[in-house]
Amino acid sequence: MVIWRDTRRFELTLVEHYGIWVAKLQAFVPGRLYPTVYLLQQCATRQEAIAALVRRWRILFPDEAALVWHDPVMVSSPDQSRRPRRPEGRER
Repeated sequence: MVIWRDTRRFELTLVEHYGIWVAKLQAFVPGRLYPTVYLLQQCATRQEAIAALVRRWRILFPDEAALVWHDPVMVSSPDQSRRPRRPEGRER
């Protein structure tokens, strides 16, 4: 999940590796070469990993409403029929 705050972009990821869930929260700031990692934690279950992300988000932004985790959704792009491009320089 990607969330924007001011000029910072936060990436919240959950990945399963061999039955262990890894929760990661990192921020990308313009002008910095590397992201700032706020959370990198291994958990036994997916729900524990989501809870870890929600807790860290609450620590970073205590004035905001609680973070609600959304599973990724595949969005298909509309199939637009495209006209073939004509070579430049040739007029018909």
